[in-house]
Amino acid sequence: MTAFYRIDIDVLLDVSREKKVEYRVNNTGPTYQFFVPAQTTPWRFCFWSCNGWSLSVSDEVKQKLGGDNVVWDDLLQKHNTMPFHVQVCGGDQLYSDKIWQSDIWKPWLSIKDKYTRRDAPFTPEMGAFADDFYFTHYAKCFFMSKFGDSMTTIPISTIIDDHDIWDGIGSYPDYLQNSLVFVQLKEYAFKYWRLYQAHTNQHLARQHGYFGNHGYGWLKNFGPYTAALGPDTRYERSLHQIIDPRTYDMIFERLNGLSPSVRHLLVFLGVPIVYPRLTYIEKTLSGMKSMGLTKLGFLAKQKSLVNIWGEPELSDDMNDHWTSSVHMEERKAFILRLQEFARTRNVRVTFVAGDVHCCGAGRLASMNPALPPERDYRFMPQIISSAIMNVPPPNM
Repeated sequence: MTAFYRIDIDVLLDVSREKKVEYRVNNTGPTYQFFVPAQTTPWRFCFWSCNGWSLSVSDEVKQKLGGDNVVWDDLLQKHNTMPFHVQVCGGDQLYSDKIWQSDIWKPWLSIKDKYTRRDAPFTPEMGAFADDFYFTHYAKCFFMSKFGDSMTTIPISTIIDDHDIWDGIGSYPDYLQNSLVFVQLKEYAFKYWRLYQAHTNQHLARQHGYFGNHGYGWLKNFGPYTAALGPDTRYERSLHQIIDPRTYDMIFERLNGLSPSVRHLLVFLGVPIVYPRLTYIEKTLSGMKSMGLTKLGFLAKQKSLVNIWGEPELSDDMNDHWTSSVHMEERKAFILRLQEFARTRNVRVTFVAGDVHCCGAGRLASMNPALPPERDYRFMPQIISSAIMNVPPPNM
């Protein structure tokens, strides 16, 4: 039997000076350190995502890019020069897609009728395999790179994205999303996300500050002037919604309860909310499915076109995006509510995201070019992080 221990540490902040805190585990081994800010100064934080490799990346490509730790070395060097007070892990802290490579799923995947497959049972053997897989996969992946080193010296706050569970979860058709296998397997993935990343469990998560109608979002203060929102965009996700409407209401109830001293709200999302629409790809994939091309034998065998569930390979990637046609209305409503919050509270809102393996920036703003950003409550920057380990996107 394995036990997880959580030890809460309270550190008194100095009024005006940063403080270094040193600690040891069980009073043995090396001495570690982390840094806490002063009560009245802004926090320094870093953000990253995609701490792993896609299954399609060869060892040769990994070596050519410098291996696991090239960007980690850079981040830790910057931390040594000017310490970060927190690192926000923006999703895909590990890649769990290989869970589907096991033979245990073959009988289920071989069921041709999608509704029969939907209703097929999640067996005890599947449950035992899933429990062992996520436990050991976390134990391995969290210490194969210098992510493990970073956690000893920079406190973490994490949001979840698809690869923490498996590729595309939440963006597949209802017969898959609601299948007994998908539903139960997702619970095992979240069990170990809560334990390894959120340092909580299903029974204590609400007590530890995580909220949502079903998911695990959070709202935290990064000092007296900055608030950080980390919505859970996976647990409640389907083709019909990214976040449950009741969870949105919880988010804005908490935002409206923030201290009047808050001047900046950081919204951390796995997938960028300000991002180009890939309309032509969406239409192509939708056309393939509507014409039944994915059912043709010669196409079904092309792994680059059709995934193991018989769906167009890129469809989940397209449906993952806030700018996908299936999520545009929800995106608009979320942005308008945040802009109204910015207007009524005189708070700047900034989006921070990763997922797409390519750094970038964008913005939302009023149409009036004469209106300066500092007076425009609709001015909302989007900062996008490149992957801390994975490959860049292909040339388009």
